[in-house]
Amino acid sequence: KLAAGLAHELNNPASAMVRSAKELGDLLTQGEAAARALGALGLSAAEVADVEGVREACLAAPVRTWSPLERADREDALTTWIEAHGADVALAQPLAETGVSLDVLERLAGAVPAGALDVALRWIASGCAIRSLTLEIERGASRVFELVSAVKGFTQMDRAMLAQPVDVGQGIRDTIILLRSKASSKAVSLAAEVDSDLPRVQGVGAELNQIWANLIDNALDAVAAGGRVEVKARREGNRLAVEVNDDGPGIPAEIRDRIFEPFFTTKDVGKGVGLGLDMVRRTLERHDGEIDLESRPGRTVFRVRLPAEGMRSSGRWSRSSKRVQIEE
Repeated sequence: KLAAGLAHELNNPASAMVRSAKELGDLLTQGEAAARALGALGLSAAEVADVEGVREACLAAPVRTWSPLERADREDALTTWIEAHGADVALAQPLAETGVSLDVLERLAGAVPAGALDVALRWIASGCAIRSLTLEIERGASRVFELVSAVKGFTQMDRAMLAQPVDVGQGIRDTIILLRSKASSKAVSLAAEVDSDLPRVQGVGAELNQIWANLIDNALDAVAAGGRVEVKARREGNRLAVEVNDDGPGIPAEIRDRIFEPFFTTKDVGKGVGLGLDMVRRTLERHDGEIDLESRPGRTVFRVRLPAEGMRSSGRWSRSSKRVQIEE
């Protein structure tokens, strides 16, 4: 499940970067052609400076995301202005993506010969579009880096599978990044609240991350579109507590004592084999932890407690890691 979600999450920014890189090559060619055409017009030094000033103002304009309505309004206004000045109306779309104002364009129109305006606008539009695409590539690369970092943190692949101090808060954040695609596909809100003073725990990070993945994934399965899943992590004295709660239909009282049994599942055939919560239970046994369940229609909470680093009661594994609290 995580692999499928990761592939989907990686595909989006990767595809965007490939598309932007191709468009960037085309725009560089167009920009070079416009620059040569502008140079061939024999403009004075003052006129060239005016064109460069408008281009620099366009490139320096704050980057913002226009709403569809705002973009359409800007494009309509620019189309009208460009058409009135005898330039190519196709330039309205790339210019609409920028922050350039009609006042700036009016100054340009008054500073260069009428026959040079179209070429000047082409050069300016290509430069602004290139900036926009480089920012898109940067955002895509940042997203890929975020996902790869989350995978590295989730799997703990740079660490030996030995007990050591574990940053549970970071593990939860990495897990949520990897499950964000599933939440989005179901139109479910997925949020985390991690206390800043959360203690570390002594354990195997990759195993603990599997706990968060199973609990969050189950919660996402339980809620309908428009639902909410929340993860909260806080300090409780000498322990760390993590809650995963959802606003789904709840777990029927008659099966709550069985959900931690191996191969017991309430999911449809092919969607679960009943080993997730059994794995959670066994992992908590190895970490001297425990898990509570509270459930009623509209609220189900799985609450995990682990001893903070240095507070393990013994070197032995606890065998009483499960408690079920039934709320009607």
